[in-house]
Amino acid sequence: MEWRSFAFFINYEDIRAIFRNSWPVLGVMLFNFIVGYTDIYVAGLIGYRVQAIVGLTGQIFFLSIIIGNAMAVGTVALVSRAFGRGDLEEVKSLISQGVVLSVLIGSTLLGGVGIFSHEIVSLFGISENLIPEAALFLRIFSIAILPNYILIVGSAVFRATGMPRRAFTIMGISTLINVPGNFILTFGLGSFNGLGAAGIAYSTVIALSVGAVLTIWSIAKSWKGNIVLSKERLKQIVHISWPSAVLQFAFQGGILVLYKYLAALGSYSTIAMAAYTNGIRLESIIFLPAFAVNMAVGVLVGQSLGRGSIEQARRIANTAFLWTVIGLAPIAVFLFWQAPLVVGWLSNHPDVCLETVKYIRINTAFYPLLVMSIVFGGAIQGAGDTKGAMKIILLAVWLVRVPLAGILSILLSWGAEGIWWAMGFSMALQGVSMFLRFRGSAWYRAFKG
Repeated sequence: MEWRSFAFFINYEDIRAIFRNSWPVLGVMLFNFIVGYTDIYVAGLIGYRVQAIVGLTGQIFFLSIIIGNAMAVGTVALVSRAFGRGDLEEVKSLISQGVVLSVLIGSTLLGGVGIFSHEIVSLFGISENLIPEAALFLRIFSIAILPNYILIVGSAVFRATGMPRRAFTIMGISTLINVPGNFILTFGLGSFNGLGAAGIAYSTVIALSVGAVLTIWSIAKSWKGNIVLSKERLKQIVHISWPSAVLQFAFQGGILVLYKYLAALGSYSTIAMAAYTNGIRLESIIFLPAFAVNMAVGVLVGQSLGRGSIEQARRIANTAFLWTVIGLAPIAVFLFWQAPLVVGWLSNHPDVCLETVKYIRINTAFYPLLVMSIVFGGAIQGAGDTKGAMKIILLAVWLVRVPLAGILSILLSWGAEGIWWAMGFSMALQGVSMFLRFRGSAWYRAFKG
């Protein structure tokens, strides 16, 4: 593949297909952003200590649903190909396996995280006086693991079968429950005095549970038939999904190591952790649209390969990258230049704001490479090349980000700013590596199915 592949693509059918599949996913992600922003905002009204706890337990919660996210990648790769070639019986079979696996694995992790919440929180070196509150928060959050697994796999099913708006509708209902629930359950309403910080977690549990029930009902209505487990189909899902699980464990594990570096910054650690939490939330203004395109591209690439069209798969991914970079450029520029204004939306603590501004400006400077990693990562995973994506993430996170962050922040005494730079450099390597992988042929030869 030559560099001329990045000429301006004006294939309106491809653009329409990308938009049609990405806007509902972006809507779902915006709903998640709104919920996450509300969590941090409500926590900030209580205090920056609670913001730090919400950020840490949120990362642990995301770590617990990695297998579900990996199953979603495998489900999209397999179901989209079957759907693309019109094999509806195989589609039904694959959906059955995915839903059953999501319930079994989600239930197991719910119990494990809930029982060992205190021990899990203690692993990350936070202040002793924060551990009891963080453990309680995580224990409540763990209840949401099972319904979230159902929502994740269900959303993958809807995307792969051309119904992304259904996931959008369900998550919209969940958000309408979650956002006001955050305020009501935390601060109270009328004669109800509220539950304090725990109300943030309980609101999430209730909202996701409603969403999970709606997901199961919708799948059952659209794909009627008996659930028949197939050893061959289960093996296919596991074969495609396990590298994605390793990828996500590696990435999230790297984030948690960064939290340990932040916790090692002495009296500044809680401020730095709050800044990291806020920075991730604000940076998501860029990476949420990019991830929406990532998921749309994964589906469209899978369907194209199911129809036997490698050229269409290439064209869709290249088009998606080009227009995503162009479309998000104004947002990146705004975040960079107006960072002091933007960070004030999440915190009024001057030191937290100052550190968050550094995070935003350093990371937005690498934004085109972030988009490159996300879009082409979606393309190669949608093709079933999850092992290729896994190798790239392992290299970028564990051979660059983690050691470089430790060197810059602790050995060279750059503090939190050293961690922000390490994140940027590792993202640059990740983006270039994903692009080079896509230029070759290994990404579409990795999976035969």
